[in-house]
Amino acid sequence: QRKGLDTGVGLSTWRVSHPTEQGTFFQRWEDVPHGLRKPQGSITETMFVASQEAAERAAACCIRLFPHRIDGSGGGSSR
Repeated sequence: QRKGLDTGVGLSTWRVSHPTEQGTFFQRWEDVPHGLRKPQGSITETMFVASQEAAERAAACCIRLFPHRIDGSGGGSSR
């Protein structure tokens, strides 16, 4: 963890949101209707986890940043 940054480990699983239906998510590429897949739609196969092994390797090389948890008030600096 870097000083001043709130970080976490990378994700190994995630969901892809439906482009127009708020609160609707897809777990796997196979769950996406053909009309929402590229080129007709905006969802691509690369948005999903390729395999659990690949996801774990990627997570080990990535960090998550949490900017909403950072105190951006300036740390008490005077003006």
